[in-house]
Amino acid sequence: MEDLKEKLAMEFEIKDVGSMRYFFGMKVAKNQKGIFISQRKYTLNLSNKFGIMGCKLTG
Repeated sequence: MEDLKEKLAMEFEIKDVGSMRYFFGMKVAKNQKGIFISQRKYTLNLSNKFGIMGCKLTG
């Protein structure tokens, strides 16, 4: 990973801000089993924006 960062830094201005937690509104979590992505925060923000937080789901 460090080698990749060094090579990218030669071509681009980059900044290492540590582990990624959010990316384009998606939560990113990493553990021994892999990487998990959740859109919960994104959908809650949309629901709040459009005033549908208290609506009941139908199937």
